[in-house]
Amino acid sequence: ANKRANPLSGYFKSPPTAEKSKEAAKAEMEAEAGILGSTGEEQKPPEQTKDGKELEERARVIANQTLKEALKGITIEELSVSQEVLRKIFFNTKD
Repeated sequence: ANKRANPLSGYFKSPPTAEKSKEAAKAEMEAEAGILGSTGEEQKPPEQTKDGKELEERARVIANQTLKEALKGITIEELSVSQEVLRKIFFNTKD
């Protein structure tokens, strides 16, 4: 059977907790965002310019704000159930 990586796997992690430090969350995001080369080995991303770093930080702030707005009024339990349903849908539709 041809197994493909789940492109949605990063979206199904447990929601962030208040206990998780900003540094731990950043390290986790950076580890998940590793760039894979043609050989499948992880490669370091190219150095960012000052403008690039500022743009990334602005994008991160907007993404976090959007996530907070999207999850407003949704409990952890509801989020967990919806994630499990999406996992099942993905499993049922994969090759």
